[in-house]
Amino acid sequence: MKLLDYEVKKLKGSFDGCVVYMFNSDVSYDIVEEIREFASCESEGSYSEFDPSTLYTDIGEFEDEVSFDDIVKKIDVNEDNKKKFISFIIKNIVKKHKPFIFIDVEKKEITQLSNENAITKIVEKYGSKLNLYIREYEYEEDFE
Repeated sequence: MKLLDYEVKKLKGSFDGCVVYMFNSDVSYDIVEEIREFASCESEGSYSEFDPSTLYTDIGEFEDEVSFDDIVKKIDVNEDNKKKFISFIIKNIVKKHKPFIFIDVEKKEITQLSNENAITKIVEKYGSKLNLYIREYEYEEDFE
């Protein structure tokens, strides 16, 4: 399946709540909107979006867009920055069962991630080029 010019490798689950997108470049709002619309069609409903959207973590709150560098400079641990970022992702997103979607702008691929090894490979490859985009959605039937 394709969204815009992107190949969807893996995309599943509910988008009700906080969803975190990770880009290996600047954030592309168009592809995020396409993914949201795809999720609405898959669930046969639609989602409302909160703006700003917030990710609550053990090192503070992050709204909307946040860079690799913004995150690692808030982590006061004597560790390699890539390891700090991986630990942050695993602890605050994956283990909290938040949908975590990687948009590979270079390869034009979209993949939902939950595997620590896959996340580690991506972070090791792209490091400080990575940017997170946080969105909060609520299934519109929840308002009825």
